[in-house]
Amino acid sequence: MKNNKKALLVIGIILVVGLVSFAIKELIPTKTITFGTSRKISSLSKTELQEATDIPLDVQNIENMQQALTQANVWKKLGYTETEASKIAQRFKESQKQAQGILSELANKQATSLKVIIIEKSQQMKVSIGTM
Repeated sequence: MKNNKKALLVIGIILVVGLVSFAIKELIPTKTITFGTSRKISSLSKTELQEATDIPLDVQNIENMQQALTQANVWKKLGYTETEASKIAQRFKESQKQAQGILSELANKQATSLKVIIIEKSQQMKVSIGTM
């Protein structure tokens, strides 16, 4: 009888832990991680980029997508502030080859998402882009 109670207790704990972790994943978005007020790392899926730009991300549309991502309004649609959106758009203008390489990886499914890193230091904002 004691072994049955222990087994039921263990099963109950496993179920509770599983349900809680599932609920947390559903309630807390994991797309953006913020470290204080100075660092923000975001992960954007191919689908999110397509929805924000209305451009399908495939090999034929890499340049069109890259051009669309040079527009601050696209980044505002994705939830960035005015300042962040302008800086990210500027980064895509200045780094055309890098951006096209990243978009190519996404289009060819070599990467799962676009990574945007925003670092604010001494009242300056720096933006880095990459893949995850």
